[in-house]
Amino acid sequence: MASQSSSAEAPSRGYHHGDLRASLVAAGTELLETHGTGGLSLRSVARAAGVSHAAPYRHFKDKHELLEAVAAAGFRRLEACLDDACLRFPDDPKRQVKSACRIYVRETLDHPHRAHLMFGGFLDAERRSAELESAIETSFGKLVATIRRGEGRIYRPLPTRELVLTLWSATHGLAMLAAAGQLTSLDPDSDPETRMDQVMEHILEGLALRRPDGAT
Repeated sequence: MASQSSSAEAPSRGYHHGDLRASLVAAGTELLETHGTGGLSLRSVARAAGVSHAAPYRHFKDKHELLEAVAAAGFRRLEACLDDACLRFPDDPKRQVKSACRIYVRETLDHPHRAHLMFGGFLDAERRSAELESAIETSFGKLVATIRRGEGRIYRPLPTRELVLTLWSATHGLAMLAAAGQLTSLDPDSDPETRMDQVMEHILEGLALRRPDGAT
């Protein structure tokens, strides 16, 4: 009987080390990539993480809470990628924003199920957890900060919210079209990132700061 009890408790050791939640989120992220939200459950995540079926309930009361945690991890990943874009071009706000948009598209293409979870309205905005709300605000704040670096330098004077909405809408729209395979009918020989560069060039030209003589 003692050996059975020890064996039954073994899967939950990670919990006592404080890493069970992170393991469950990582397992949920992997399952999401292969099976979508429909194939994700607390039971399947427990199995993938190698813990008991009851273990996830220590951190998530239901599937919705688990999905929120997976989405929050996705937003933190996006935030890190945006940071990287800015670090690569510290003195060039135009290249920063173009790189950030490219990253957004690439992340969507590489992780379409995660992008759908994050941006597809799957999670109820009225009951977001504090963790998810914070992750969304922080990652969006990185995008806003990236755009603000170009204010007065590469953009004509417009309210920040209008610049953000214009650039984000174009980027998100292209990313969703690319993820759905819709761009191939328009230009089968162009990869999504090249198309993103072209779209951003047109948009940035339209938003460009102009001198009194009309030149950019």
